[in-house]
Amino acid sequence: MGEKADSHDAKPSGPPQVEARTLFNGQREVAIRFRGEIYRLRITRNDKLILTK
Repeated sequence: MGEKADSHDAKPSGPPQVEARTLFNGQREVAIRFRGEIYRLRITRNDKLILTK
């Protein structure tokens, strides 16, 4: 009989996830280079994320 895999053995679905605190490393803004362009991802005063070029 087949056994059910434990939840910790299951592969995550969807895109990879990164914790915001890891990405921002204590800052409120990070620069992201994409195809030679610089984009800025920042945390607003209302704790929302905004991506601008």
